Amino acid sequence: MAVGLVVVRCVGSTPSVVTYVHCTVAPPTDTAPLSTAHIERAAMTTSNALYSAIRESLRYPLADGSTEHNVSSPARVGIFGGTFDPPHVGHLIIAEILRQALDLAEVRFLPAGRPPHKVLNDVSADHHRLAMLDLAMLDAPHFSISRVDIDRQGLSYTADSLAVIRDALGPETEMLFLMGQDSMRDLPNWSRPERIVNQARLGVALRPGFDVSVADVVAHIPEAAGRIELVDVPLIGISSRDLRATIRAGGPYRYQVLPSVYDYIEQHHLYRSSRVDVDAP
Repeated sequence: MAVGLVVVRCVGSTPSVVTYVHCTVAPPTDTAPLSTAHIERAAMTTSNALYSAIRESLRYPLADGSTEHNVSSPARVGIFGGTFDPPHVGHLIIAEILRQALDLAEVRFLPAGRPPHKVLNDVSADHHRLAMLDLAMLDAPHFSISRVDIDRQGLSYTADSLAVIRDALGPETEMLFLMGQDSMRDLPNWSRPERIVNQARLGVALRPGFDVSVADVVAHIPEAAGRIELVDVPLIGISSRDLRATIRAGGPYRYQVLPSVYDYIEQHHLYRSSRVDVDAP
């Protein structure tokens, strides 16, 4: 299924920039009928392409040769939350794909302090997780770390964290909260989800072979309408939970994390028991 769009930006009555957008969404099979989820996916792909084209058109000079635009194109910053315990190559791959697909100037990794859905001993000491993230980002100039949750006392709630980051970024910066499709599906059960989507658009990574219904999310969170951007990502069979189990069992994991992170885990003997290292220096 192919869709062609023409984006025209005008100054007064004079066309200034004409952009043609062509996007193709393949049906699930040659014979199967289109499902509701697939139609929603096609509409979202078209919407995202149009949105990107409008943003791109605003970068060009106007018809009179001036570069002063009545509408500016704000920088976009992605916020990527998680425990990152440990950070692995899957985190980096997904973050980079989302950065490029969503035209993000920067991706800020937001390591959780004490997530409400995890007990204290389920999360490694903050200094270990921060050190591993620092090592993982040495060669990633577009990645950075936000310590908002780490430095704050008490449980970490996304709505509160985004409010702090939103204030720090200022009104000229567009913020996107990056998540997987499982997180998007569960978003109605999060604390104050309407506040989350009011503060940030959602950049959602879609795994191949899995359908997700934007309509279901919007039905529970009306504020999310028009604020969800979907991005196809490859299926990466790595998770921090599985890594911890593999390390605890003495299994191989070297190439699932960056070499510097591997060396750090080995040096500090992390994840060697069922109780994660909470307080060790």
